[in-house]
Amino acid sequence: MNSFIERDKIIALDKSEFTYEIRFLEQQDLQNILELQNLIVSHLINPEIFQTNDEKFIINIFHTQEEIIGIFIQQELIAYLMVDIPSKEEDNLGIDIAVPHNELDKVAHLDNVVVHPIFRGFSFQLKLQSHAINIIKNKGYYHICSTVSPYNYPSLYNLLQSGLFIKALKPKYGGKIRYVCHQNMKKISEIQTNSVIPVMNTDFDQQKALLQQDYCGYRIEKQQNEIFIVNYGRPKRVVPK
Repeated sequence: MNSFIERDKIIALDKSEFTYEIRFLEQQDLQNILELQNLIVSHLINPEIFQTNDEKFIINIFHTQEEIIGIFIQQELIAYLMVDIPSKEEDNLGIDIAVPHNELDKVAHLDNVVVHPIFRGFSFQLKLQSHAINIIKNKGYYHICSTVSPYNYPSLYNLLQSGLFIKALKPKYGGKIRYVCHQNMKKISEIQTNSVIPVMNTDFDQQKALLQQDYCGYRIEKQQNEIFIVNYGRPKRVVPK
């Protein structure tokens, strides 16, 4: 398999130019993945917003039909995203958002997205998610799911920009509260703009109540620190793809 995906350039604030390359990662990249993950954890102000993956989990990806795609600058791994294909069992996020049981084998997860702190602000997460969604579609999956902390504004913003919607809010990963985001690539939803209800991201009770009434989160607005507004609306119609 050709591991190359994309090559382009970015220009930093000091006008310096960097060439980046996106490619599929292989098991020989394992140590770089672990080192970048550890670096991210060491920079977290709130450790609850990030769920690490252990070495065994990552190695398993290299031995299945799952994928990890990464971004390199000057041969250094500066970002990666994991595409996880779950079983029909309880680790399948489709269960959390009531995907029909006979479609659970069409669920794919956008797992950890990690970007080096120095290279944030260049839309690398969006680039990785765009490539990952194309990979998922080409593999024949169409339910795309991902989890994100309700305190992680940048990651949630990027997921919503990639076309996912907030469909659930519940404890995951040993009790950490998470949004479960989802997009059905075969049935793209549009939101009724006359039914929008803004809610603070910290108001879990109201968000859960809205989600139970078939509202979904589709847009967020930054306030301060980890506080932001989540706009909820009802799907207007379904557009077959």
